[in-house]
Amino acid sequence: MPPHDASSLLLVVPVPARRTDAGILMESQALHALTMYARHFERITLLCPELPPDQAEGFPGRWVALDSVPEAERLTVDTLPWGYGPLRHLRARRAVIRRLDAEIARHSHLQFAMGGMFGDWGALAGARAARAGRRFALWADRVEHRVIAETRNDRLRWRLRNALELPFMKRHEIRAVRRASVCLFNGHETWRYYRRYNPNSHQLHDIHTSAEQFIDEQALQAKMDRQRAGEPLRIFYMGRLSAMKAPLEWLAALQILHLAGVPFHATWLGDGELMGEMVEKRRAWGLEDVVELAGFVADHERVLRDCQAADLMLFTHVTPESPRCLIESLISGTPIVGYRSDYSANLVEQHGGGWLCDMHDVEGLAAGLRRLHEDRAELARLTAQAARNGRRFSDQAAFAERCELILQYAGPTAPSGRPALEHGAAGTG
Repeated sequence: MPPHDASSLLLVVPVPARRTDAGILMESQALHALTMYARHFERITLLCPELPPDQAEGFPGRWVALDSVPEAERLTVDTLPWGYGPLRHLRARRAVIRRLDAEIARHSHLQFAMGGMFGDWGALAGARAARAGRRFALWADRVEHRVIAETRNDRLRWRLRNALELPFMKRHEIRAVRRASVCLFNGHETWRYYRRYNPNSHQLHDIHTSAEQFIDEQALQAKMDRQRAGEPLRIFYMGRLSAMKAPLEWLAALQILHLAGVPFHATWLGDGELMGEMVEKRRAWGLEDVVELAGFVADHERVLRDCQAADLMLFTHVTPESPRCLIESLISGTPIVGYRSDYSANLVEQHGGGWLCDMHDVEGLAAGLRRLHEDRAELARLTAQAARNGRRFSDQAAFAERCELILQYAGPTAPSGRPALEHGAAGTG
């Protein structure tokens, strides 16, 4: 194997970057992740797809330059072609392989994130690393083929395309998982699905909030006092208005609550392809005075403040993913109320701070909201539990755990004094 830089980490991820006259811009939370990795590695290179200008509107976010962080001199960000789609993928594949082979040889530790099939440069990087006899870590946010199957199915052409593509995508994902020396899965939902294909699989969480952002005791007590006083419920959600989040079911539960005479004000922070339909349904259902569709908000501190001020986070997630907003709700001392999944149930099963019902049970969800309105002592109890539960989660702890696994399993040799497990050794969940 060619010589590499000691304590260097190569990341290949599907999160896009934008190339502008001012240089390469990254979404702020992706850049935050790089600064967390920089606490554990001397040099970091990130390769990611370059976002075409005509698709920029589909990726809202706070875009920042690399030189805005103190660690910039140890971070390198460069782009790969936008390969989503068979023709784009095939045209770019040979050049991408040459780039990946060179970077894999230059770095001591490797972590790749898979996402999709065509244009999935992370999975391709895993194949090239395995071909070179290198150990690598594989990260997955969600079970991509199942997410697509459950959301991209409202038209005949999508159903036909899914029938043709998704079996191949599933096999593509399983091959990538099996090749890895260690698999890092975001949340219980993703880990539970993929762990059967690689015994060295670990359940982690993707967290970008610090311990300093936990709700303080004074604000927590003020919120619980307000809840016990019976003030109108403050209901909140933050996320994209997309089919994955089932926003129309969210709105339907609020319509039932409104018709029952329960006083509340609900806010959805986020934009997406279903905004137009949400605005129309809100008008048709007479909810304009009690439901605010605030659109995308780039200021993450403001989002967390609004979450802390809420009485509960109402969510209607319907796909096998692990949305970070539920963790951010818990650290804000705001109970999570919504659909049961492996992920949401795992977050609250030991430490509390939530109320869950069956997926798509809109009437049951509305009934749960009404019970919390009527039983303010229970709402305050869930609020206290949420705050205690949320203190488990911080960016430093999450990335320290992730980097420890990368150091142990995804480098050329084990760190001094610590034996490395061979590929296929039993992992933990």
